[in-house]
Amino acid sequence: MKLQYSLTFPIAILAVLGFLNSNASACMVDMALPILIGQSDLIVIGSVTKDGKKGDDQVKIATMKQPMKAYFHETSFKIEKVLRNPGGKETVGSTISIISLARKPQNSGGPLLFVSDGPSYPNLSKGQKYLLLLQTEQTGRGYYLPAYPKNFVPFSSSPTGRVEEYEKLCNLDNWPWGEVSNGIQLAVIPAEKDITLMKSRKGNNGPFFWNAYTQIVYALRNTSSEPVAINHYPVDRFMDLKLKQGEQDELLDMWNFLATAKYAGFTEKNATVVQPGDIVFIAPYGVDQYGQAYSREAAPGKLEMQIEYSSKRKGSVNGVSLWQGRAVSGVATVNLAIPPEGK
Repeated sequence: MKLQYSLTFPIAILAVLGFLNSNASACMVDMALPILIGQSDLIVIGSVTKDGKKGDDQVKIATMKQPMKAYFHETSFKIEKVLRNPGGKETVGSTISIISLARKPQNSGGPLLFVSDGPSYPNLSKGQKYLLLLQTEQTGRGYYLPAYPKNFVPFSSSPTGRVEEYEKLCNLDNWPWGEVSNGIQLAVIPAEKDITLMKSRKGNNGPFFWNAYTQIVYALRNTSSEPVAINHYPVDRFMDLKLKQGEQDELLDMWNFLATAKYAGFTEKNATVVQPGDIVFIAPYGVDQYGQAYSREAAPGKLEMQIEYSSKRKGSVNGVSLWQGRAVSGVATVNLAIPPEGK
């Protein structure tokens, strides 16, 4: 099973914001874990057996139009457990080669780079155990480990339950898929199952209320034996998110941005061809890379969510007819709770 996506993924880091007192500050994009897992070619647990060379080099993965030139670190890694292996190539006991970005030695007195969302380099160490989300290096040199904190979990400092969270999400068949409709299935995956509500205020002097924040991922997979073209033209309002808490139902307004946005007519860029067995992550603006932020006033208790995708548009993309019909995901449930002592 392959995943469809459009933007270059390996380093999901925003550009350097500016120099302050000879230091550079940078910020990382918060990428939803289900998307990272879905886009990975191999997810394994194991240990580093050999600390290889460091130096200027280049790597290429499927989402790169051109090889990436940078300063890299090569390591050998022995697999102890396979969590996701769509290609079926690697097994327990195998030793694989991993290439990862490394910090290039800096001249004394040069600018320092501080990343606000955790380490930007894996810094794999010999003898240490990790959970790794990897992508195939296209020139046959093994696997590339993206320089993003959620792609590498050191066992020595991993919070309790983090590895178990990865293991559960790695079984894509257990995602809350709905019934097959005309060859496709939908799933809605909240980034968290248990959400601690945050106290917020309406305006400067307004009343306080409890706010639920998380990321939500919308997955669509082709279960048929033929490719399908999925329409994600925003003007067509192709999806809806349904929420239910207790007896209260709500249809979330996902399209208020259309009131001020201007879009040209539909083109082939507004659709994605999904091959049999493949998955595409979607969002109101099109193909999704990061997960959608969800921030709403809420009360404690169970919140159910369900996504619906529909399209009536006729046409084709690269000779593949646009999918038409309506599909509904399974129901995902999150638990909302007030923090201890109501703080």
